[in-house]
Amino acid sequence: MEKLFSADTLKRKIVSLYDARKNLIIKKLQANSSPVRTNAPVLAITTDNASNCNTMFEEFSFFARQKGLEFDTKNNRVRCLAHIVNLACKDAIAVLKKLSVTEVLTYESTESESETDDNVDSISSDSVTNGFNSSNEDEPVPESPPDNKMSLYDRIGKSIQKSRRSSILRDSFKQSCRFIKLKHKHLLLDMEVRWNTTHCMLKRLKEMRQAFEHLLSNEPTLRCYQLSSEEWDLIDEMIELLEPFWKMPLYNHLENFKFENGKGVDVCKAATSACEKLNKYYPTSDGLVYVMGLLLDPRCKTEWYKSVGIPSKVSKQNKKMALDYWDKFYKPKDGNALEPKNTSDILAAQVKRAKMSRT
Repeated sequence: MEKLFSADTLKRKIVSLYDARKNLIIKKLQANSSPVRTNAPVLAITTDNASNCNTMFEEFSFFARQKGLEFDTKNNRVRCLAHIVNLACKDAIAVLKKLSVTEVLTYESTESESETDDNVDSISSDSVTNGFNSSNEDEPVPESPPDNKMSLYDRIGKSIQKSRRSSILRDSFKQSCRFIKLKHKHLLLDMEVRWNTTHCMLKRLKEMRQAFEHLLSNEPTLRCYQLSSEEWDLIDEMIELLEPFWKMPLYNHLENFKFENGKGVDVCKAATSACEKLNKYYPTSDGLVYVMGLLLDPRCKTEWYKSVGIPSKVSKQNKKMALDYWDKFYKPKDGNALEPKNTSDILAAQVKRAKMSRT
């Protein structure tokens, strides 16, 4: 039998592990701050957008200045783009969770609600396969008060959760699928920390709409969660809004959600909230590292700016910024195209290769 650690022991181990990782990161940053070329800075450090990362970069900038190195937080910090999209999507979902609030008269204690989950393995495997956390299904479902206000999102989540927990309701849903002549698929629950799972939940719900409506209309415990046709239209708009968070670009899609374009007011608010979050972080993604990445990528270079409609003035400014950086830190002083002293120096190798291809 494995030994169980006490809470104090676990705390000490976690703190010790954190300190060890912190010291390792510090050593690596210090080691990378002593490059082969004199005064050449660390080109980039990638992190998420947590506020404690801001503190880390302030400290590292101070350390670099003490060493006589140049590190500009704006230009040399790379913010994780996936995390930015994550934050924007969660802001949109936060608005969607408050839509279409109505009073729900819940059905009191019933046999099906007290039914134990005798098929939890198949549900758990389905949850794992689809990337959802099924742990919330193992927790007791608190009874709602007789007069309870619930949003559209809450009613969807509660009805799906109840239908998944009860073996009787699961069988009823399968029967509904057979009655509708629809291939049975499990309804999905979203997960708070995985922002794209809300889109998966709504998309599966739409796919199984006929069977779901049949289940709700025939089960007394779920009848209070029935959705109106207007709410199903709202679900369609929610799916449309969240769809592009799987891919790019986002701005054009989100900015298209305007009332004058025939979109619902509430969904437009969600799109606006997502845009505001993107606007908060995207301006910090125009630093030198991003410019270098575009200009050195053979698929992009300056042609990318034209393809997305960015003014030529911006393209020229960014090109000048990249060349100035090259001249200051990487250009050989004697004017000869020497082999890079550090073979892992991607920037110098790429620029050298580009120059040789033109000769």
